[in-house]
Amino acid sequence: MIRDVISIFLIGHLSLLSSASYGYNFSGHWVAQGGQVSSNIGLSSPCSKVEILIQHTDDQIRTEFYKSDCQMFGTKWGPVVQDIKDGKVFEKGVEVGTITDDTLITVSSSGTYKYAYNLKLKKSDQGELRLNSYYGTKGAIGAMATEAQHQLSAQ
Repeated sequence: MIRDVISIFLIGHLSLLSSASYGYNFSGHWVAQGGQVSSNIGLSSPCSKVEILIQHTDDQIRTEFYKSDCQMFGTKWGPVVQDIKDGKVFEKGVEVGTITDDTLITVSSSGTYKYAYNLKLKKSDQGELRLNSYYGTKGAIGAMATEAQHQLSAQ
């Protein structure tokens, strides 16, 4: 099982307009500096950067790319299109999760691998908008987790 857990913060101006159906909009170029990936067998590696580029409309979330630079444990994927209907999320017509005002929760599969991709938007006590993201994979090669809490800038 491979897990990437990434907490990402946004400081500064990022245009996050509320959609008609949801309280928040995940659109933006989210960039985090730092992080750490570790595995269930004791391997670890620092992350120098995590980037997510998202376009969110009332009926779709399109992750143009997700990229984590974590030396030998880094990952890059996208684009992934997830359709939204009545609070449910679909990939290629298959239901993979749910979306609420500020939270996206999905689990999809490809072959023998499962992928979790979750997003949560919230404001800090100081009023800064934060994006907490979780990306993980599960397969036959063991377990890894990346945890980080980052300051973001819109680009």
